[in-house]
Amino acid sequence: MRTLTLFPALLLLVLAACQTPAPAPPPAPRPAPSPTPAPPVVVEPPPPPVRVPTAGERALSEGIGLYDAGDFNGAIKSLLGARPIWEDATPAGLANKVAAHKYLAFSYCVTNRRAQCRQAFVDALKLDPAFSLDAAERTHPMWGPEFERAKAQAAAPSPPARRPAGPAAPVPSPLKAP
Repeated sequence: MRTLTLFPALLLLVLAACQTPAPAPPPAPRPAPSPTPAPPVVVEPPPPPVRVPTAGERALSEGIGLYDAGDFNGAIKSLLGARPIWEDATPAGLANKVAAHKYLAFSYCVTNRRAQCRQAFVDALKLDPAFSLDAAERTHPMWGPEFERAKAQAAAPSPPARRPAGPAAPVPSPLKAP
């Protein structure tokens, strides 16, 4: 029996000597993964402001639209009556006047008013001596020749100014005694 009483003591001693190791310290917390950088925000520039056409540009566009639709007399009437075109003194206004003269010339030519066609080209050339027609327009059988005549006319020197007609001032007669 003695072995029986020794057995629990021995078991206690063996168990006391076999302590369980201390629990391993918890692993250090992993640093949070660094956040991936957000893609750069692309800021689109605002759209350019919508350009509102001037009154002259709208009038010119209306006249050209009539011309394009085949209403040549309507185009002439519209362009000639478009005060915003003719009263605009800005550089853009000058360009509108030249374009208006060009479409007036085209409209006059296709309605067989050659002299008015040529004069409209002369007026355009007076406003802008560098005014020209594109290749297809220059070779057009109706207004191509009129444009060439207008260029020659615009380049020719102006005749001297004429004295206004009226009664001439009396010339003193050398025969009359004072």
